[in-house]
Order: sequence, then structure tokens, then C-alpha cells
Amino acid sequence: MSVSNSYTCRAPFRFCNYWVVNPTFKETLLKCWSIPRHGNPSFMLCKKLKSFKEALKGWPKFSSTDLQNQVVAARANLEYIQMQMQKHPFDTHLSFLESRRRSELCDLMLMEEYDLMQRTNTDWLSFGDKGNAFFHNAVKEKKIRNNIWSILDTQGYQQEGQANVAKTFISFYRDLLGSSSSPS
Repeated sequence: MSVSNSYTCRAPFRFCNYWVVNPTFKETLLKCWSIPRHGNPSFMLCKKLKSFKEALKGWPKFSSTDLQNQVVAARANLEYIQMQMQKHPFDTHLSFLESRRRSELCDLMLMEEYDLMQRTNTDWLSFGDKGNAFFHNAVKEKKIRNNIWSILDTQGYQQEGQANVAKTFISFYRDLLGSSSSPS
């Protein structure tokens, strides 16, 4: 039995909507935007966006499970602090800590909501429905919709599988555009 080589390519850069909740987002944006550029406006815009993208590439990308786990942990932490506040109602440090943890929980919940909205590309989330089978089916459906499972090649044969589909695309565009070598 042999293991087939699958066609792999670098994943495209994807902006995560929940990054805007990050406190350093605005600072990073302003830092990239304030770098002086020279040229026509569209060139300057492209260069600023490229530098912003490079700055964001190192930012963490959480899976929805990571975000859910962080929300659960933050909620448990907040509940623990609130229990301590009931035992020590005049402790100002606990009051400050409770305020900070509540803010962190709200930010994490907002990040989770942005992530779910981006992954499903639906607006029904605004009605409060985010944990049922419909939501999970919407995520699966979008993932399936964004893949190409088979394609007809130039001879009319159906090519299936990721590697064959990729080879068919490359072959088609190589024939259409020519090879990458420059003319002499």
C-alpha cells in the first residue's frame, strides 16, 4: 500500500474579524499606516495594506474551540472572583479584579461572536442563535461550498481529488497564459 502525495500550497492570508477587539489592533494599524509612502494613491494604499498584513501575520488565530474554551475559563474565573467578593465585600482589589475579568470575558465573547459570524457568513447570529445544529450545519455547508471537488479538463474528462484538480487548473492556465519563461 502506498501513501499518495497530496498537493499542498500555502494558505492565503485571512483577516480574522475578532482581531479588531484586540486592544493593540488600533495601535498596530496606526503604526503601519503612519509609515510615509511616496507614489500615486493606489500604490500607497497597496503598500500600507501590505505592511499591515505583514504585521498581522504573526497574530494568533484561534479555532472556535479555543475561543469557546477561553470563554468558559474566563467565565469560571469571573465567577470565582465574584464568590470571593461575597466573602470580602469591601476588598477594593477584588472589585478592580472583577471589573477587569468582566471586561476580558466580554471581549472574548465578542471575539467568539465575530468568529462565528465570519465563518458562517450569516446574519442570524444577531438574533442570539449560535449553538445548535443549524449553526454547525451552516459552518459545514460553507466549508463544502468553498472547495472544488471535481473539474472537467480540456479533453472533457472529469478530474477528482485535490491533487488532480490542482494539476488540471495549473495545466489549463499554463496552456492559456504560456510558460513562465520570458521570451528572448
